[in-house]
Amino acid sequence: AVSRLDLAQLGGRIGGSGVGGTFAGAAGKLADVPLLLSGGQGQWQVSGGKTSVTGALTVADEANPSRFYPLATRDLRLTLVGNDIRATAALTDPETGTHVTDVAIAHALDSGRGRAVLDVPGIRFDERYQPEELTRLTVGVVALVDATLKGRGEIGWGPEGTTSSGTFSTEKANFAATFGPVTGLTTTIRFSDLLGLETAPGQQADVDQIQAGLDVFDGRVRYQLLPGLRVKVEAANWPFAGGELILEETILDFSKPSEKRLTFRVVGMDAAAFVQQMEFSNISATGIFDGIVPMIFDERGGRIANGHLAARPGGGVVSYIGELTDKQLGTYGKLAFDALKALRYSRLTVDLDGSLDAEFLTRIQLDGIAREPTATPVGGSGISGMVASRALGQLAKIPFEFNIAVRGPFRALIGTARSLHDPTQLIQSVLPPEWRDQPTTNVPKNTPESVQPAESEDMR
Repeated sequence: AVSRLDLAQLGGRIGGSGVGGTFAGAAGKLADVPLLLSGGQGQWQVSGGKTSVTGALTVADEANPSRFYPLATRDLRLTLVGNDIRATAALTDPETGTHVTDVAIAHALDSGRGRAVLDVPGIRFDERYQPEELTRLTVGVVALVDATLKGRGEIGWGPEGTTSSGTFSTEKANFAATFGPVTGLTTTIRFSDLLGLETAPGQQADVDQIQAGLDVFDGRVRYQLLPGLRVKVEAANWPFAGGELILEETILDFSKPSEKRLTFRVVGMDAAAFVQQMEFSNISATGIFDGIVPMIFDERGGRIANGHLAARPGGGVVSYIGELTDKQLGTYGKLAFDALKALRYSRLTVDLDGSLDAEFLTRIQLDGIAREPTATPVGGSGISGMVASRALGQLAKIPFEFNIAVRGPFRALIGTARSLHDPTQLIQSVLPPEWRDQPTTNVPKNTPESVQPAESEDMR
């Protein structure tokens, strides 16, 4: 049952209730289970054919490098009656005292068979305790975790060897990942090999929101945990702006720092729904788009490598509905600007390339015809103005071709585009925490939006 047992100190006494004493410095290993026991100390007693042990010890992973950091217990209880060994203990993080798991062990000396049941009633990850304090495996994978993990595992051993399995789950977990914040992750992992951290295919996770530059909601991911700390993403999809965002099959290696490559396909994205979802108040558009967005994540962050979106045949309309702030555009500049007020295009492509947090390049190519030429005279008043306007109206029917390149930090560009009309997000981000999510505009007293009702006294 015990492949190795070391005792630094053993004391005993004989009394009316049997033989008993104390022990210290106990260390050992149970059968073929890859767990190391050390620092054992406490009391022992033999009475009426029953041996009882109570005390404390430390449990560590035999693997090198370890899969989890040492855990401690101060309520070890072990009994030996005939060939039957039973033991229970509550394991906690020795530094924070966080309760990790309750362990129950049963072993038969005559057959050499036994099992250990690990019950995890609920590990709470928050600002006081994070996964990296339990295991090194989450370092560089997740951070700022707000979640509860619960489940049950079982390790069995005998002459044939050691087996392990388990089921663990979390609901509505929030955390930060390399690609951005994740909100509302719910999954149940069924391990076919708990010690090896392996699962069968077809594990499923539901995610409320992922913020990777472009926010996606209500996603579903199918995955498998492979040997060697690798994750196979079998499939993933999200509803996206009236269409679908699909993640192609890939394998992510978490055993060492390495690039994580994710290839997303955009199918049937509605431009109008996308503009509305992104809160671009100065732009309106129609059209259906497809494309591919390859993304690479590593310890430096994430980047898009040669992403491409293209409108389906039939085109659509793109309109800039903001105000013209530069009045010195000249005749042709004004013509181009008015064309963008309502441009029906037959071809529109968007190329994306660069870092999500640093230099990012967006290339836009479109061609089309302005649907509604300007009705405002641009050449002065009187007959000359009317002639100029009519000439420009005829010019507006000539197909335009736009080739636009935009450089800048991707997330900053998105935020800037959203704030052109409403600077709320920019203001909120620099406010003290207790002032955030409050109105950023002055509300007249006694209006429906005012905190003070009309019939109350003036409290100012």
